Amino acid sequence: CDGRVSKERATVSSTHYLENFKTHRRSSVSVREGQGVVLLCGPPPHSGDLVFSWIFNEYPTFVRQDTRRFISQETGNLYIAKVEPSDVGNYTCVVTNTVTKTRVQGPPTPLVLRSDGELTLTPSDSVRRPLTTANKNLCQCRTESMCFIYRLTLILPLPVFPAPPQLIEKPQDAQKLIDDSLVWECKATGKPKPSYRWMKNGENLDSAEVRPDRVIGYTGIYQCVAGNKHGEVYANTELRVIAVAPDFSRNQLRSQTLVRVGGDVLIECKPKMSPWGVILWRKGNEALRESNRVNIMSNGNLRIWNATKSDAGLYTCMARNQFGTASSTGSVTVKGTSSSHFTHYALT
Repeated sequence: CDGRVSKERATVSSTHYLENFKTHRRSSVSVREGQGVVLLCGPPPHSGDLVFSWIFNEYPTFVRQDTRRFISQETGNLYIAKVEPSDVGNYTCVVTNTVTKTRVQGPPTPLVLRSDGELTLTPSDSVRRPLTTANKNLCQCRTESMCFIYRLTLILPLPVFPAPPQLIEKPQDAQKLIDDSLVWECKATGKPKPSYRWMKNGENLDSAEVRPDRVIGYTGIYQCVAGNKHGEVYANTELRVIAVAPDFSRNQLRSQTLVRVGGDVLIECKPKMSPWGVILWRKGNEALRESNRVNIMSNGNLRIWNATKSDAGLYTCMARNQFGTASSTGSVTVKGTSSSHFTHYALT
């Protein structure tokens, strides 16, 4: 009976085995916070079923599987989703033979956080696998049948490859009056970062050519050109600069403005014209004379302070540029005999 038992034990021992890990050091694995990573176990030669577990930093602290951590019992690999700062440390794969109960552990794999977003592939001499379709892209082959598996973070951004420019924001066609402002934005992606230049009607645009006395000449087709060493892209847009003679059709003077004696009054003159020209005022049939109480403002409006009865009458605003002349008339009525400062009434 004893001999039979000894023979059975010898048979078990000879058919189920688990060797030690060959390598005593593994390179660190870098991963960005919030992304996923796989730590490869790479068990040593063995026969029979295995159970895998991982030690975090020091024994007996084992990695607990949860919604973020998973240990594959097929490969022994440790998967960590959404890495947190608390995950940083040394991870050691522990392999147990289910029959012989033999247990061996591999060298620790340091897990560190990185912030530059680059993908790092670190060769591990201790991890060897047959070359298969599934891992061809993860290894650097030394022979036809063997290769060194790379430890890498699965969800890190891929390496940046050179790329020609692609427009992501194009300037839009515009129609502007003379003296209006216009800003066109042109944006493109590309590796390396593209540079920009502007052209007008197919010729390079020189900012020194922009002159206030030639604004009508701005009309034309403009091109934004974004380029790098891999190519150029063009975005075309049209600018129409409109020349307009003075026009009061939409902004007539108030037909009647009331103000009390001693009050102040503002009469607005807002013609449409391009370019902006000259504004003149008349009272009745005569040119308006300015004084310390009567002032034609820089924007063309008329201001009267401390109104008196003599300020009553018809006022005409005249606008003129190189394309024409226009005018609009309204009346001012001064009422009362007592002062009421900063008070005026407008009737349309």
